[in-house]
Amino acid sequence: MGSINFKNSYINMTLPISFVEKHMPNCIPVYALIYIYGLRNSLMGVDMPLQELGEIFHVLEGDVVKAWQFWENQGLVRLTHVNDDISVEFLSAIDEDVPVKKPDKPDKVDFASQSDFFEKPKEVHISVRPTYEMDELLKYQRDSPIIAKLFKHGEQVWGFITYSHMNLLFSFYDWLRLPVDVIMFLMSYCAENGTTDLRYLEKTAIDWADRGLKTLDSAKNHLRSNDSVMQIMRCFSQNPTIPSKKQLEHIDKWLNEFGMPVELVLDACDRSAMKSGTARMDYVDGILYKWHEKGIYTMEEVDAADAEWKAKQESEAKTEAHPVRRNRFSNFTPRERDYDELERIEHERIRKSVGL
Repeated sequence: MGSINFKNSYINMTLPISFVEKHMPNCIPVYALIYIYGLRNSLMGVDMPLQELGEIFHVLEGDVVKAWQFWENQGLVRLTHVNDDISVEFLSAIDEDVPVKKPDKPDKVDFASQSDFFEKPKEVHISVRPTYEMDELLKYQRDSPIIAKLFKHGEQVWGFITYSHMNLLFSFYDWLRLPVDVIMFLMSYCAENGTTDLRYLEKTAIDWADRGLKTLDSAKNHLRSNDSVMQIMRCFSQNPTIPSKKQLEHIDKWLNEFGMPVELVLDACDRSAMKSGTARMDYVDGILYKWHEKGIYTMEEVDAADAEWKAKQESEAKTEAHPVRRNRFSNFTPRERDYDELERIEHERIRKSVGL
């Protein structure tokens, strides 16, 4: 790509307070740096190649373009494209009377409710994953310590690293805007769970980006609240992946609507596997629905229900082994007789008949 030509309508380099309070908290930090540095160049009448500006802040040329597009959307600059060059015109000073919107505080995650996995992810705009030339990747590995650290960690996790690995990892940083420490944590997490498949790694990275997991703490908190879901998913697959929408609906119902503890869900999965050879969602759902209807929510209550069912089965088996023979007199209640009294009466009759 070409260079950037700056035009300026400012008489000095004063940054209004509203720029600091309104725009900087809501932008990627490097975007603010690029804006300020570009403003400085415009005042000095200096044009600068995109690549050079990217190298100053250790980002790609594409990131520089995205930064100026962001500021154009904010109404602070006007862009004009001429072939491969971009002309950036700084507009008039920011209106200081515009209300300042403070950034929202991050929501607290309620781990006890296990609801974080089911919340709608924060919407981000994700297009097709870009690809990078090997020379470009090697350049950033050489010039950027954090990218070198990222690739080195990948080599330690997988035991080797190829162009495909480097291309994918760098896309998480450049395309999904995930910090390097979060990407490294994601790699380690997948490896510890026995998953090195790159498609699964990419799918998980996109999910994290959608959810706005841009810090180590937020990623760890998400996994903590998500652990119960993955425990259940392991019952249905040796290599669990991110649950489908249908699977999530079932698990959400079991954990949140029915209020079932994870151990009961896992027990229901075991019963399904013993019955049909593999755990089935519909079978597990039927078991948990019956327990929910009967108010069974602990393993003790499950054991008691099992014992009651077993006793009932044994009783029915005995009844079937000794069936009651039915005839036309079976509907009448038989008289109760005292055979000792009858025997006494008979002896008394015999004594009288012989004159005793």
